[in-house]
Amino acid sequence: MAVFDNVMVTGNQTVKKDFQVDGNQTIMKDLRVNGNQSVMNDFKVVGDQTIKGSLQVNGSETIKKHLSVGGDISAKYRLGVRALPTVPPGPPTGHQVRYFASSIANQPGLLLKGTDGNDYILFIDTTGGTPHLAIQKA
Repeated sequence: MAVFDNVMVTGNQTVKKDFQVDGNQTIMKDLRVNGNQSVMNDFKVVGDQTIKGSLQVNGSETIKKHLSVGGDISAKYRLGVRALPTVPPGPPTGHQVRYFASSIANQPGLLLKGTDGNDYILFIDTTGGTPHLAIQKA
């Protein structure tokens, strides 16, 4: 196996087997992986990253701006928002939480597990003109 101190590729490079980096790796443009990629320590993306398959994080993931997901996000325990909310000015109105016994397939909303073991969808119902917190069985 050839050993090099430095390798500079100014054009395209295809690696048909394993590409192992034991130190740091800086990629200025695109890194395209058609198979699987394992990162044992830190993976830092300064620009945008598109993942067409799955991204599995066994530790923690910090996203400083936006996470856009076209499908489902699954959290084993909690999906948390760390920012402190601000109470809007004026007194709150006496609205109740609405429970819908029937369900709509693929209802968008926040999926939460109930103490009965069933899944429930939490969403905002504005059909009467006033927003209400609403729950339906998934």
